[in-house]
Amino acid sequence: MVRACLAEFEQNVLRDALAAFGAVEAGTEDGATTALWYATDPSRVAPSPRGEPALLQTIAAASCLIERCGDAVDEATFHAAATRRYHWHRVLEQRSGRAEPLPLLWLLHAERPEARLKSFGFALVTDGAQKHYKTAASGWRIRLAVIADLPRVRDTILLRLLGSASARRQAARELVVLPPDAWEAQIALPWLARLIFEVPKQGADLPAEERDFIVETREWFEQLQKQLRDEGVAQGLSRGREEGFARGRLQAVSRLTEKRLRRPLVEAERRALAERIDRLGDDRVDEVLLAFSPATLEAWLSDPSAV
Repeated sequence: MVRACLAEFEQNVLRDALAAFGAVEAGTEDGATTALWYATDPSRVAPSPRGEPALLQTIAAASCLIERCGDAVDEATFHAAATRRYHWHRVLEQRSGRAEPLPLLWLLHAERPEARLKSFGFALVTDGAQKHYKTAASGWRIRLAVIADLPRVRDTILLRLLGSASARRQAARELVVLPPDAWEAQIALPWLARLIFEVPKQGADLPAEERDFIVETREWFEQLQKQLRDEGVAQGLSRGREEGFARGRLQAVSRLTEKRLRRPLVEAERRALAERIDRLGDDRVDEVLLAFSPATLEAWLSDPSAV
């Protein structure tokens, strides 16, 4: 169960990160989700890298099939990923009714798969972007990125959340200190918050580093809850009345909600927030604000019976 939660966390972060650049959907084969299909969309205004072109921007430059590969990467796993890419190629041609170019296949590995790099003839790409590998024979159209090789800079945080336990832990530490309106925080923090509610507190079947990652994330969430409440208390005390505390709490929650939605609240949404605080309590409202995606949060506010 725990490993399934972590895999879903990685899939959700990768999907939402790519959605800033184009259209993303789950690739399916025999009814099972196996990869992400990505299609470029020039109309979307994606965040620019702060330095040289980042690997995420390199991946998003062309339509592709993307797989986060597990630890056991043998030749059969490699060929299975290629087969799924061919399956998607057929789907694309069926949708368009015409011949389509073979899309790229991107494989994301936590650590460097030395044997596969050698046996399939991958060559290092040093074109100014954070480095990756491609098959020497251009007809394969396969790229491979090693998350462990990425530098510890802001532009790699989202991809490093898909890496090994130690890489994920370091990336999470960097993520939680970003400004709340940073696009990386908007994408990953809700999934990080959701993860700590899904993973049992004891995490008995997790390696030590994965357990530490969950513990640190839970501590961050609890500190954020306390910060929200303290802010409401401070504003309330400055008014010197109990209703002032309630107003202060609502203002603090409203500000966080606006940051999550990336827009001002309308009056009906402010009333809905006040009603949810009274009816559901602080704990549930904090959980929703931190764990829901912007679209789900918006729907939650508009539903009078939401819990």
